[in-house]
Amino acid sequence: MNKLTAAQVKEFRARLPQLITDYRIAKAVKNQYPAWLTAGEKAAASMKEIKRIGDELVRNVVACCDSIEALVNKWADHGYRPTLRGRKGSPEIMIADIYDLIAESKGYSCRAYRGSK
Repeated sequence: MNKLTAAQVKEFRARLPQLITDYRIAKAVKNQYPAWLTAGEKAAASMKEIKRIGDELVRNVVACCDSIEALVNKWADHGYRPTLRGRKGSPEIMIADIYDLIAESKGYSCRAYRGSK
């Protein structure tokens, strides 16, 4: 993975508050989806949005991973458990939350370790 330029880091940081808001809405499965969708379809749409946000966060924050699925699947192959340190609302903590959601959906028992900075 190439290092981000200063401009890319600045752009990512500027988008971060919106990503956090999008993540919270998707996680809560608010009324952002049409009323005619079933609860299952809303949950699937929500998970898809959560994965999209996870992919962007991972690409910008975690070295050597280009998707949240790649990060989660490391556990399956290598017993990997990421250590994600950050303050509440930080990208690292959001990645840990998304990691745990996906790992649980795959039946994995491992969860991300959360530390404080």
